[in-house]
Amino acid sequence: AEQVASNEAAAARSVTNFLVQLFEAPTDGEVPGNQLTARQLLDRGARRASRDLANQPLLQGRILHTVGMAYTALGQYDEARNQLNDALAARVRTDGQVSLPVAETEVALGDAAASHGEFNAADGHYARAMTIRESLLGRDHPLVARVAFGVGALRWHQDRLDESEAAYRRALAIDERPGGDSTEVGRDLMGLAVLEVQRKRFAQAETLMKRSIDVQTRHLGPDHVDLAPALNNLGALYW
Repeated sequence: AEQVASNEAAAARSVTNFLVQLFEAPTDGEVPGNQLTARQLLDRGARRASRDLANQPLLQGRILHTVGMAYTALGQYDEARNQLNDALAARVRTDGQVSLPVAETEVALGDAAASHGEFNAADGHYARAMTIRESLLGRDHPLVARVAFGVGALRWHQDRLDESEAAYRRALAIDERPGGDSTEVGRDLMGLAVLEVQRKRFAQAETLMKRSIDVQTRHLGPDHVDLAPALNNLGALYW
């Protein structure tokens, strides 16, 4: 266990050092990091990871996964998919097909595909992630709940509401177990609430939204920025 923790700490430091270097003195005529936009910094990180870390697939997989998720957050789906696919290939080389790092990147690919409307692709990524995590962690692990939540959101977009509810409720049942993450419980409840809005069951939606906000407020505090989306949803319901 100590060796695993030591390896994780070393890998985390390597990732941090790599990211810090993106802001340092430029090379090969590059613009200084403090003069770049977020997108330009990501582009630089992707180039350097592909070029400089080819012989370090463990670190390369972590970096490209992080860069891919950042592209997803910026709405740059094509770049996100490219970096995440490269991260997946690197992680398969170092960890094998059935491994938690591979499952992590499959989830990220699923999230990116779903956000871009590529639902069939997202389905495949989530299915592979679920198979890996269940086989390695069991059916009731919080990381399994995160895949179930993604499937719930995907099914909602596909208007397959009964399947969406089943997936959300599975995530909620796992997250509500002793030691579960209250923030994730709040997220699961909000997923169910939005589902009830789609069904035009507004009283049920209101109850679920209030539960979600109460859980998140107790966990995060009343002024936390992450409460804003939940409060916005409740306001939209009243409107």
